[in-house]
Amino acid sequence: MKNNLMIPIVCFVGLVAGCSQPSQLSQEPASQQQQMVKQEVPQGFIPLTLTEENKTKIMADAEKFGIQNIYVPLFVREGLTLQEISGSEQTKQISLRFENEQGDQTLEISLSPQEVLLGGAVIQQQETKLDNGTPAKWISFSNHKENVEAAVAELYFQLNSTYVALSNDSSQFEKEVEQIASALQLLKK
Repeated sequence: MKNNLMIPIVCFVGLVAGCSQPSQLSQEPASQQQQMVKQEVPQGFIPLTLTEENKTKIMADAEKFGIQNIYVPLFVREGLTLQEISGSEQTKQISLRFENEQGDQTLEISLSPQEVLLGGAVIQQQETKLDNGTPAKWISFSNHKENVEAAVAELYFQLNSTYVALSNDSSQFEKEVEQIASALQLLKK
């Protein structure tokens, strides 16, 4: 009878000891836990899919320009596809250009290991905070301070060691760009 009672006690002690161990997830910092949560794609957007060729080109350009953390959008506006991956030796940045079939709707994302802003006269700056808590700035540039109609706006911020700039031509410019910026994800090799 003593042996029969001993087995449940040993099992119970083992179960309690196993339950008292902290889980792997709880040992990670809160910021990493948040990154593990899968974000939903908002209405009017589609998930971004990159080919292996796209990933290879992006990573090769990033390595050439010293970009250690490469960020790509989790989603883009419906109808947009990745049309061009370009790099600039002068500014040490790569750009991902998304367009629709007609070429009249665009989204451009630029990544750099150093601070790079559009050239020209700054027309206006406005600070904002993205949905994920990242501080950012809307910066409007033009070829001349008086030429406000020709101003181009970019959302500009830093993620880890990477400087990021986003611009597009949507009528819902700020809201759409901030949604995409808040959901940038690290490109995995």
